[in-house]
Amino acid sequence: DPSSLSDNYVTDLLIADDGTLWVATLRGLNQFDAKNDRFVRYLHDEHDTNTLSHNWVWNIAQDSHGILWLATDGGGLVRFDHQAQKFASVKSHSEQANGLPSNNLLSVFVDSKDNVWIGTKDAGLSRYNPDTGNFKNYPVIIGDSKSLSHPKVNAIIEDNYHQIWVGTDAGLNRLDIQQSVFSQFLNNPQNPSSLSGNLV
Repeated sequence: DPSSLSDNYVTDLLIADDGTLWVATLRGLNQFDAKNDRFVRYLHDEHDTNTLSHNWVWNIAQDSHGILWLATDGGGLVRFDHQAQKFASVKSHSEQANGLPSNNLLSVFVDSKDNVWIGTKDAGLSRYNPDTGNFKNYPVIIGDSKSLSHPKVNAIIEDNYHQIWVGTDAGLNRLDIQQSVFSQFLNNPQNPSSLSGNLV
């Protein structure tokens, strides 16, 4: 049934500003058509550049302009203008030192200033400015307790003080954006008031 969900492995859900339900799966993006009780599928097509760059979609976010941002595992960052039905992807290139550090993404978050924060599977955290196209990367620096605690970033959120919190496979991190330094919050078995576990 082509109007059913494209895959049963659902990785993320987003209710857009216009009330539309978007469903991320390991086989594409789905839009729920509530009027007709059916799904519209958006899948990768290697012969069509105006499609998803990869079908493995882990996470969805929306900016203040209604644009959807998708974290794909293998296809980099995807920008989807639903009104115009246009896809564009931002990918990592080895010759681009200050670009997206990896195409294997797990998480995406849009902050209060419309910066797009990207959590990679293997290369840390990145901040993308859609207006300038510039990236600011936050890798793990071995031996530096003020850097990110682990290269696998599972979750990103902004608090009321505009601090960015980052969940990794090795603890919770709070980013001081002005200083570009992290505070790491880790589990300490000897401290009952520490984080209960390091897989965040």
